[in-house]
Amino acid sequence: MIEPNWNQERPSHSEIQEFWNGSIFDEVGVQIEGASKVCNELKSTHVNGGCDIFCATFINHPVLHWFVSRNRLDEISFFEKFLSSRVFGERQIKFEFDNNLEWEWSSSYILDGDIARTLKSGGAYKAFSGSGKEAKALGQLLCTDIFGERYDDIQIFKTYKPWSDWFYDVAWDQTWMIVDKRNLLIWAILLTDTD
Repeated sequence: MIEPNWNQERPSHSEIQEFWNGSIFDEVGVQIEGASKVCNELKSTHVNGGCDIFCATFINHPVLHWFVSRNRLDEISFFEKFLSSRVFGERQIKFEFDNNLEWEWSSSYILDGDIARTLKSGGAYKAFSGSGKEAKALGQLLCTDIFGERYDDIQIFKTYKPWSDWFYDVAWDQTWMIVDKRNLLIWAILLTDTD
């Protein structure tokens, strides 16, 4: 879903609704070193909360292709649909947000730094024990393991809104979404803590 089909009409409202009635997402059991290390470090700094990282596939469908290839996922509440899908239900994390979340567009070029900043900021009571260089290396490891050097294939979004009771609704709530448009994968990184 890298290049738009410029001859394709924008899907209609009814086509979008019909699309969402199908099975779109499927969890995949991908274990990668970078994700595990980052999640373990975030768990050690967010001791009253936690971190969860996992990956799912999404189907190759003309409706979805139109929006993904044009970087317009917000127009079809893509992330809200993902968060309320059975993938999250199986993880005992229930989507409980009435409106669209406020997603910030980020960049695959700076995700490693964002992860490093979050590590160094720490949780409510604990900070990362390593150096800034070590935090940045962990962020780079996560990015390398997830998408390598395919920066242009990747979309990054994040929100600080607590969309589930899994979050503590305090200052340390964060969700990153990493969308791999080439491999039709979506990674979710969830983080929370409380004082």
